Amino acid sequence: MKRISKNAGMTLIEVIVSVALLGLVVTGAYAIINFARLYLQKSQTEYQFQFATRYALQKTSDTIRYSTAVFTIPESSFAADNLDSGWDYIGIEDTADGQRIVKYTYDSVAGAHFESVLVPAQEGMGYEFVFTKVNPSDEDSLLKFSIRSYPAGSVDEHGDPVAAVTITSEVNSKNSLQIIDLSTPPYDPAVAIAFRAEERIQSVVGHVAMVLDTSGSMEQGLDGYSGHTPRRIDVLKNQATTLITNFATEDNIDIKLVPFNTSANSSDDAVYAFRNAKIYTSALLTAVNNLSPGGGTNTGDGLRRAYWALYNHNHEVGAGVRASNYLIVLVDGVTTFGSVISNTNRNFVTGDGAVNEGYLDRSPYDTAHGQIAGNGSNLDNTWGTPYVNTIGTGEISGFAKVYVIGFSAVSSDLNSVNNIAAACGALPENVYTASSSTALADVFDAVRQDIVNDLWYLQGPQL
Repeated sequence: MKRISKNAGMTLIEVIVSVALLGLVVTGAYAIINFARLYLQKSQTEYQFQFATRYALQKTSDTIRYSTAVFTIPESSFAADNLDSGWDYIGIEDTADGQRIVKYTYDSVAGAHFESVLVPAQEGMGYEFVFTKVNPSDEDSLLKFSIRSYPAGSVDEHGDPVAAVTITSEVNSKNSLQIIDLSTPPYDPAVAIAFRAEERIQSVVGHVAMVLDTSGSMEQGLDGYSGHTPRRIDVLKNQATTLITNFATEDNIDIKLVPFNTSANSSDDAVYAFRNAKIYTSALLTAVNNLSPGGGTNTGDGLRRAYWALYNHNHEVGAGVRASNYLIVLVDGVTTFGSVISNTNRNFVTGDGAVNEGYLDRSPYDTAHGQIAGNGSNLDNTWGTPYVNTIGTGEISGFAKVYVIGFSAVSSDLNSVNNIAAACGALPENVYTASSSTALADVFDAVRQDIVNDLWYLQGPQL
């Protein structure tokens, strides 16, 4: 009987099985170790994404919050060689090493910008800023923005970056009256901001001429009936008072009232001179309170006197100050008169100065020595409307930004509004109708905001 020795070796099959089992164990262990390594690497990358994104968010939020002026800058304009003097910037910048978030600070002594990197370029990481202006009328100092970080080169089926981290914030610029959006999304979105922390330089002044209808119909209620309250003139006074008071929060707005009816002769009065809204608020409000209705509607004469007042005041500004002209025209009825040189010379008056209020065509009050042509009661397409066209197209259009307001609840009273707007070059969005006190308040507030925004834009960074 053959015995099996205790010292016999493993068979080939046993060796193969053992090696295979060992390979399985090693492979499994490697897979576990590699998985842990990849997981740790991914965690570290995600941490870097989150840290960088939140850091940039905090820096940008603090900048917006404590700036006195903020402008969003479109992608096409933000570059290190296209920065405007006096302004600091924060935005995304492409470099040879990748994207980074950088701040440029203007040094007035050196007359140059110096950069500081908020978030350096990191291999495999990209960033994106998206700024959106929050525009409700009572929240104009709000700016909403998103910061995204994403693995470089990662895109979805639409070719858009796949974000690893997206954080959205809405910031109130406490010290800034307005935030101006200079972008044109989606074609040229805002990817940076320009800001400054010191007081704004008052290098731009707004000259606002308020051409206000004080014809006899302003004695009526908004429904067109005499004796009904509130009277149109009272509503106008109340809302004009609010408008001027709100303008007075700005340092660089000068206002002149140009009341008109049969003519605009009363605008000669020193009471209606151009005055800074902030310094001379009381005098301007007194002038509003002194408005009194009576006479016809010579809109062209109001436009003429407003033009010359603006023209003359433009030449009174100091050196280095830029004047921007604005015309607020309010009418409560159709144009009924025009101003001509004389009874024998019916060419329109276009120069400065008062006219003789004698009627030429309104029997039985007409006089050969007057300069007021037209019927005085109804829409006058012989002298009234052509006079508006002459002054509007010849003087106003292109000279001032014009807002035209039809102030009446009677639709037939508004038949001259579009003609006035077209003659003066008013944009469609700057032509309004107001049939109530509330509506006029809303219109005046919209006009005020547009003018203030416009002045801020003119004082902003040059793209």
